[in-house]
Amino acid sequence: MKRKKQPKQTIKIGSGSLIVVLLVLLVVFLLIGERQWFQSSSSQTYNSSKVVKRVNVTRLNEEYQTVDDILQWICMKVKSKELKIVDLTNWGPSSLVILHKLEQLQRIQGCPTIPVVTIDTLHLFPESYTFLESKKKIMGQNLLIVKPKKYETAKGFDNHYGINLAVEHPQQYAYWSKVEPMYRAFNALKADAWITGRRRSQGGERTNLQAFELDSNNNKNKNNKIKRLKINPLVDWTYEQVWEYIRDNDIPYNPLYDQGYKSLGDVRTTNKVDEQENERAGRFQGMNQTECGIHNLAMLSSSAEEEMKPIEVQTYMELARDTLDRVVLNEETNQYRNGRDNVFVVFYHPQCGHCQRFEPAFFQLANEMYEAPESALLHKTIATRFNIGRYHTPNAKLKAVGMEVQGTPAIFLVKHKPTRHAVEYKGPRNRLPILLWLRKELGGKDEHDGEELSRKNSTSTTDEQDDQDFQKKTKHKHR
Repeated sequence: MKRKKQPKQTIKIGSGSLIVVLLVLLVVFLLIGERQWFQSSSSQTYNSSKVVKRVNVTRLNEEYQTVDDILQWICMKVKSKELKIVDLTNWGPSSLVILHKLEQLQRIQGCPTIPVVTIDTLHLFPESYTFLESKKKIMGQNLLIVKPKKYETAKGFDNHYGINLAVEHPQQYAYWSKVEPMYRAFNALKADAWITGRRRSQGGERTNLQAFELDSNNNKNKNNKIKRLKINPLVDWTYEQVWEYIRDNDIPYNPLYDQGYKSLGDVRTTNKVDEQENERAGRFQGMNQTECGIHNLAMLSSSAEEEMKPIEVQTYMELARDTLDRVVLNEETNQYRNGRDNVFVVFYHPQCGHCQRFEPAFFQLANEMYEAPESALLHKTIATRFNIGRYHTPNAKLKAVGMEVQGTPAIFLVKHKPTRHAVEYKGPRNRLPILLWLRKELGGKDEHDGEELSRKNSTSTTDEQDDQDFQKKTKHKHR
């Protein structure tokens, strides 16, 4: 027998009952206020936009104006699990103050532990790495250190993107070394908001900073279009207030701050400043920018990850005032020299005719040093050049290591083992004679460097033809 179909049952709600239900829902919503509920996502990209979209930033800036009030609000939100908040630190003075105050709230008032994220761009100062190691021992698993994707060392990163990426292509460098790792960490921690140490007194684009901001990366890739709450607790503090707090509370800090640096970032984009200069005056000098990209995502032209294609590798290092000191003259560490023991340095002027004629040979020499096998003599040498038309030549420092620039192009080999000393090249400004000279200075002929030299010397090919062949092969690879 076929079972008879049962008639569908429907629940009728009168208009009066519907109004009551809607009123109840409205009351519940008003009672909850700004409380946000979110579900954990198993996807790689955590979308915090749903959590922060109803946060009233204007009201927050009106109600919470002191650092202690702002940090109390942060603790309240974390304790109630309304927001997942992380602290992004670069171990600068402001970051150290925030970390110290959060630790006090955790110890005295039972504020939950807030995850701390720091970015290792692989190009920090040696002193910064030493300081980071000391923090790792103290903070343990609460500290998340993120690096550029797929790379663990500066050498690996530079081999792929080129030595000068930070200076010649700052947008790409900011994306690959800072922005991408930062968002990867935020996604992993499912962060709805993040804490920074930015202050209005730092000037530039931070002059009109607010304590609470809505931050979006404006990425064209919809999977990465994330909006988060950005919190700046020290927004109204001055440089003097920050350092007064650090000294009053005996907070350890990076020793470079006692050596003329007021703000620290990567080796290539950080310089010392005079006492009267703004604290961020030493960052990105001559690069027409004041932010690295983490706090100015518009600088990245809304480029999605797949649009940030690697550029042609640059195989030499363009020196600036401070990098001349660190790369060429510093004998304590080869960190700044990408692990190389020797520096091939050329002092030039862009309007010098001899320099212009020597340029193709320099590029070819740089390429051969860069691509030499690890067992080859040339592999131990990094090619650099210094524009004396752009930067003042520090003759006193150069003389201290046996270097004196009397004309351009001036060519030197600075060897750092067993002790630092410089040797000047005074022969023809052509590739082959310089290669022979380098081979002699670096310890003689080896199986890699010698074979090609012998082959080249046995042919009738001139250096000028050799340079032209090289230009055709590379198609301006180094430009």
